[in-house]
Amino acid sequence: MAPNITHYISVFSMLICFSFLSHSQVGINTTSPEGVLDVNSATSGIVFPRVALTARNVAAPVVNPNTGGAPVNGTYVFNTTTTSTGTNDVYPGLYVWYNNEWVAQYQKSDSKVFEQTNRGAEGLRTVNGVNAIPGFINETFTPKFSGTYRLEIIVNYGGGFAEDKPTSSTTNQVNPGSGHRHRHTYVGDEHNVVSQEGEFTFNFNGTNYNVYANSYSTYNAGQRYYAIWFQTSYIVYLDLVSGVSYDFNMIFNQFENTKIQNNGNSGDGRGYIGVHVPCYAEFNFISD
Repeated sequence: MAPNITHYISVFSMLICFSFLSHSQVGINTTSPEGVLDVNSATSGIVFPRVALTARNVAAPVVNPNTGGAPVNGTYVFNTTTTSTGTNDVYPGLYVWYNNEWVAQYQKSDSKVFEQTNRGAEGLRTVNGVNAIPGFINETFTPKFSGTYRLEIIVNYGGGFAEDKPTSSTTNQVNPGSGHRHRHTYVGDEHNVVSQEGEFTFNFNGTNYNVYANSYSTYNAGQRYYAIWFQTSYIVYLDLVSGVSYDFNMIFNQFENTKIQNNGNSGDGRGYIGVHVPCYAEFNFISD
């Protein structure tokens, strides 16, 4: 029986095609691909597989189609879900599987500033005891991500009018411009430098963070200097969970001082919160 020439030609043609395909590149919308895969379009993008991940350290529902096990390193997906467990949370966006973990392919950024409001031209005028600070009354912060946030609390406080005469011939003095403490002795009734003090309390999710504050007011031969404000900052790191609303408040407790007019409780003896520069609190996401 004579050999089937047509059969041999068909097999030979298939081998040539297979060899060509196994060593060539794939081009989509291009006849000259410049890589193993070259996708060309001026109006469309590549859509990655859209999956619902449950945690960064859980491969499912993605599997390796050859083995049925975990995907290989370099597997890309687009996650469509948000989790709020506080550990290994995921958020919508591109992820790549690498060393048994989904690694987010985007920069996580979350920042919010809360600022003192209704300050007027002089800031908030105080009385002795508790003073609620507008802008920090029954506020909430809801983080976008689970992880560590840096909270910076920045406050400033200035004292009211000092009494015309000192209560003793020796006073503890401060040079308001330098911020360095000095001790001076004055004899007579022409000079008076006094400190007006208090404490800011920032309550976040039931925990108090206290920031001491003071300012110095002077009286010198009829000339007064007051509202010489000092700014103080306090930084705390918080472990927060995405999507949870955290309540916070801030108050200022002004201390009594007999060397301040009206004991600091009324009139020109009252202190100043947020004069020239408002108090504020800033939340910034740091890391998972």
